[in-house]
Amino acid sequence: MNDNIRVLNGYILEYCPDSKYSMKSKNWNGWVYQHMLVLEKLGIEIHNGYEVHHLDEDKQNNHVSNLIVLTKADHTKLHNWLSNKNKSNYKKKIVKCVYCGKILQHSQSTYCSIACKNKAQLKKPEKEKLLKKTLLEISETYGVTKKTARNWFKSYNIMWKK
Repeated sequence: MNDNIRVLNGYILEYCPDSKYSMKSKNWNGWVYQHMLVLEKLGIEIHNGYEVHHLDEDKQNNHVSNLIVLTKADHTKLHNWLSNKNKSNYKKKIVKCVYCGKILQHSQSTYCSIACKNKAQLKKPEKEKLLKKTLLEISETYGVTKKTARNWFKSYNIMWKK
C-alpha cells in the first residue's frame, strides 16, 4: 500500500498535512479521512457539528455520489434507524389475533380489536366442558391461547389437566 495511505477503523486516510481537516494527534498528525478530502476538493465545507455518511455503508467507497453531509444528531438517528430496520427484518416475530388470525400491530398483544376480544370472551365454555378436557385441548378447541384457557379454569376455581 502507498506510504501516504492508511486505514483506520475501516476508513481510508491520506497524508495531507495542508488540509484543514488533517488530524493533530501524535500518531495521526497530518492524516485526513479520504472522504473529507473528496468533499474539500469539491469546495464542500464540513462545519463543526456535521459528519459525512457513506450511503452504501461502505467506509472505503469515497465516491462523491456515495457521500452525504448530515448533522451529528441526524447521522446518529440514521444509523439507529438502519440498525433497527436490519434487526426487524430478520428477528421480528409475526403475532396474530387469537380470535380471527389477523396480524397484530406492535401495540397489540392478543386481539386485533375490541370486537375480537369480546367475541372470544363470549365463547367461554361452561364449567362441565372444562372439566372433561385438558388445557391444551380447550385452547385448541376454542381457538384461544393457553393463557386464556387458564383464565377460564381460574374463573370457575378449578384446576386444569395438563
